[in-house]
Amino acid sequence: NPHVALTCNLCLQPGNRKREGALLAFQKGGRRNAAHSNCAATCPEVSLEKGIWKNVTRACARGSKLACLSCGQKGATIGCTFGTDACLLSYHFRCAENTGWNFDRDGKAFFCDLHRMYAPNFSKLRLISKGFYSLKNPNTP
Repeated sequence: NPHVALTCNLCLQPGNRKREGALLAFQKGGRRNAAHSNCAATCPEVSLEKGIWKNVTRACARGSKLACLSCGQKGATIGCTFGTDACLLSYHFRCAENTGWNFDRDGKAFFCDLHRMYAPNFSKLRLISKGFYSLKNPNTP
């Protein structure tokens, strides 16, 4: 429908966005998906090889079953990488970065704020952002 804005299947936000990147269209067989470049690039199963995106449709299908710990919306494909099946917390790209994680600085292997201390090259400055702490602890100054 040309009157309905395309939304990202991973973060559920419409159109191109500064933080999430350009909204790209993907098709595999009969499945069609749209995903922002940063939302797709930070999914663990997705890769960009010689200009060709791999496994974006798979990530969108998996994300349709996963709710984000931060905002509660579906499409959260970024899981904490602490241990094998030890942490089941999932986030969207934006929500993961709102916890203080920076994919450019910290890498694609995301660690939630509970397990961040186990991340390689951990620094106390990366525990959680003030904004995320305030959101989770509204009665704390």
